[in-house]
Amino acid sequence: MKTTWDCSKCVPAILPLVVGLGALLAVPGSLKAQTPAKPAAKQPLDMYGSLKQNAESGDARAEAELGAMYQKGIGVQQDYAEALAWDSKSANRGNALGEKNLGDLYFDGLGVPMDYTQAFAWYQKAADQGDAAGEVAVGRFHLYGIGMAVDFGQARTFFLKAEAQGNGDADYYLGTAYEFGMSGQKNMAEAMTWYQKGAALGSAIAEDNLGKKYMSGIGVQRDDAQALAWFQKAAAQGNADAEFNLSAIYAMGRGVPKDYAQGLAWAQKAADQDDGNGEYAVGTFYLLGLGIPKDNAKALAWFQKSAQHSNADAEYVLGNLYLDGLGVPKDYAQALAWYQKSARQKNPSAQDGLGTLYQNGWGVPKDYAQAFAWFQKAAEQGNIRGEVNVGRCYQNGLGVPKDNARAMGWYQKAAAQGDPMAKQDLAALQQQMLGEQQSPSAKGTARPNSASAGAQTAPAQVKYLQSSPIFSQIVAFSTPTTFLGAYEKTQPIPDHLSEHFYIRESVLRGETVDRWSQMISVTGVEGGASIPSMSAIKATEMIASGYSKTCPDTYSGIALGSFDVDAYHAFAAVISCGTNPKLATPQSESSLIVGIVGERDLYTIQWGVRSSPSTGKLPLDKSEWEMRLQQLQPIKLCSIVSGEQPPYPSCIGSPSSQ
Repeated sequence: MKTTWDCSKCVPAILPLVVGLGALLAVPGSLKAQTPAKPAAKQPLDMYGSLKQNAESGDARAEAELGAMYQKGIGVQQDYAEALAWDSKSANRGNALGEKNLGDLYFDGLGVPMDYTQAFAWYQKAADQGDAAGEVAVGRFHLYGIGMAVDFGQARTFFLKAEAQGNGDADYYLGTAYEFGMSGQKNMAEAMTWYQKGAALGSAIAEDNLGKKYMSGIGVQRDDAQALAWFQKAAAQGNADAEFNLSAIYAMGRGVPKDYAQGLAWAQKAADQDDGNGEYAVGTFYLLGLGIPKDNAKALAWFQKSAQHSNADAEYVLGNLYLDGLGVPKDYAQALAWYQKSARQKNPSAQDGLGTLYQNGWGVPKDYAQAFAWFQKAAEQGNIRGEVNVGRCYQNGLGVPKDNARAMGWYQKAAAQGDPMAKQDLAALQQQMLGEQQSPSAKGTARPNSASAGAQTAPAQVKYLQSSPIFSQIVAFSTPTTFLGAYEKTQPIPDHLSEHFYIRESVLRGETVDRWSQMISVTGVEGGASIPSMSAIKATEMIASGYSKTCPDTYSGIALGSFDVDAYHAFAAVISCGTNPKLATPQSESSLIVGIVGERDLYTIQWGVRSSPSTGKLPLDKSEWEMRLQQLQPIKLCSIVSGEQPPYPSCIGSPSSQ
């Protein structure tokens, strides 16, 4: 496995999750008009010729069918103006299909300004003629209260009329009324009865919805095989939601072997129907390089298409791309604008992103109160990063009065969802509070290390022992309490998607991962210990090589020596750039590097320091850096004990023993 190291500290990229369960399990009942699904195969061109001939002869049904072809791009180039012209002719002749099609155009604003009043009027005309699709459309208006008061009784009347004609979409909407309480009460069992009726009648939206239920285990026993089967039935009818959901299933390997090629193919099918979720999924495949080469430019283009459909996830990711400069120049103003668009749709990740901008003063004046408000909005929706950030605001008094009890409560919420950074913050806060209770004035003393034997004793400094599982082992080391966790990410290693790179960074209170004077970070390379001839010395040399290439004229370095971390070999060195040219503001950058070759994986612990720039090499005081190494002690590498919770006493002992 080839591994590339980049030692320079820059703003980490915030990547979206692989096509996730959030969209897969989205609440049904969209207000979008449910028009007939686009067939998997396009109509033959001779059908177009025949229809056009009949339509031009004044056949109202042919006019409506021709309008539908132009609306959906079936056998002809999609053209909403042509669709509007032919549907209008048909509707004005009193054809129910033309009336229903014209209602769809007004409802979705296709070829005409969106107009619910006009849409309802045309749907009502179709329903008055007993058209089942028109009856379903009128029922939706009453069910959701579109331009009128919600009236489940009226909605139910129209749905039952359509259902009597074998329209399964009507059953689906009756199911949503009982699932979400529009019927006056929530009744999941009743909802499932209607969903199953709709699916049995061949309704693609009911089939797709059953797939979601089986995938999530809501209303039925979770069953990935059943979910797959229902999604396939709906996708066979050209249902874009089902195509998107199949993409997610194959990308995640839910009930099927993980298959990125299949995942991309299904996402592309949905995207080809101008489906915002499908376009978002295709963008994600290109952004993460899932089964295809990473291509930030193509990812950007697909996310922009998706955002044109007001897809909140795409808007959020566009904010990330502009924040991190992926595929576009870094632009905080653009990041802010896209986060705001997504946050207006109550996207919790975007709300957390806005909090990050305000907390760091990126594109906006630094405002801790605003940051806290956005973090809290995200946290109240169960967003893990929002919960952690609210906890940190309370712990450090950023935008709110300092309150360790509330901080602990929010950390516990995030930790309960399995978030490793939250578990680490929770354990650290518990240790801090325990130390304050036992001896508020107590000062911890760093322990000596074999690599720095004989060095002067490190200054007394309160610290805590942090620990977390990183791939196959627990990595533990001490950190002064002046440092706070600021960033954590695990991502696939390019061209080695089965292996991952992990990084967690802590900075001094009040500093950020973009602007810091000191940073302590821990990294892990999954499977790195199996790299041929890999050693702790080689690991530090690889990072040193990155520094020397960055600043060849001002680079310097010293070795602190080899030592053991439990049963594993470690090596420590200090490397430095008099001026780091990669930084926006000229600064020097020096870093203590500890490389550790574990059982299966490769780990580093780094303590970086930035200061005034120098035109020459910095003098490195070995004793000063040996003291920093002492402050990281004890460094430990332990086996993971199944079911053990932080702070992992099998590795570091009980908090009171520290």
